[in-house]
Amino acid sequence: MQVRFCRNTGPTELAPQVLAALSRQVISHRSKEFAQLLLGVQAKLARVVDGAAATVVLTASGTGAMEAACAGLLSREDRVLLLSAGYYGELFGKIARYSSDTVDVLRFAPGHCVDIDTLRQALQRTNYAAVVATHSDSSTGVLHPLRQIAECVHAHSRALLLVDGVSSVGTAEVAHAAWGIDALVTGTQKGLMAPPGLSVVYLSDAGVAKLGAQRSCSHYLDLAAALENGRRGATPFTPAVNLVYALDTALDMLLAEGVPAVLERHRLAAEACRRILQDAGLRMFAQPGCASPGITSVRMPEGVAAEDVQAALLEQHGMTVSVGLSDWKSNVLRVGHMGWFAVDGVADAARRIAALDWERLGARAGSFA
Repeated sequence: MQVRFCRNTGPTELAPQVLAALSRQVISHRSKEFAQLLLGVQAKLARVVDGAAATVVLTASGTGAMEAACAGLLSREDRVLLLSAGYYGELFGKIARYSSDTVDVLRFAPGHCVDIDTLRQALQRTNYAAVVATHSDSSTGVLHPLRQIAECVHAHSRALLLVDGVSSVGTAEVAHAAWGIDALVTGTQKGLMAPPGLSVVYLSDAGVAKLGAQRSCSHYLDLAAALENGRRGATPFTPAVNLVYALDTALDMLLAEGVPAVLERHRLAAEACRRILQDAGLRMFAQPGCASPGITSVRMPEGVAAEDVQAALLEQHGMTVSVGLSDWKSNVLRVGHMGWFAVDGVADAARRIAALDWERLGARAGSFA
């Protein structure tokens, strides 16, 4: 079945201009032309998050950027606090344990936000070198209150704050410098409207200082080396040149639309998607006030497996969506509305989901809200 509608949670659909940029002839990554390209991309990326002390582009997935941040900013003796409420929170903790011997975990129920009072109490009890958090956990469709998390961390500790922003940068408000985020990582395949394969690490002054004070435990993902090279428009190793072309084009589109307008488009799409699905009797997985603007997570009616809904949408409409992850794989359907899309297109996808023959899919009587 040919995919006609891509409403999964990433990689997302690409605009024709971005696809065209991928087909440009490759240039040397040691040329002046590439240096100018990379320096321009770094500057444009900083504008998306309202400024950063340093912006590093890596040829790696978002997971690679998470590992680079941990390898460069954490050390064995550092005590780390992980905030987790989903699959990607747990993943960040797993990565942090390669660099730190002590990672304490504050777990919150999937579908719920990080509780700030609980975080405050943990910071008052223990002296942490770093706090590791996920902004938008795409496994649950929850957007955690990053601004309040940052305020709490800085008010009650001297810890560095490392944040997974893979599905929030370009979809939700992120004021990197103003909120005091020391390392914010993201990938290019979601809100940034570009292909997968590149990732970004935004650093604060404190983050840059920590990089210079210790040696990374990674060779390829040595963030200090990437930063040093990036300042002159270079990379330590051969980058994915054509992906940088595509990212540059996507950033031009994003900034031409304007970051506030892009965020509003995501908000309106999320609102329309959830309204249509709720009107059909479906229940949301993310709790009220916690939902991400880039992802709608839907609880499956009793008797229905998310994989069967996913297969039906592909067969009947050529539409791809995502199922849940980990323990809630079969219980949650995830609809992506990130990056390059029209609000009407997202609403149309939601109507197609709502119009499925849920009884044939196994829905039991009385299982709808």
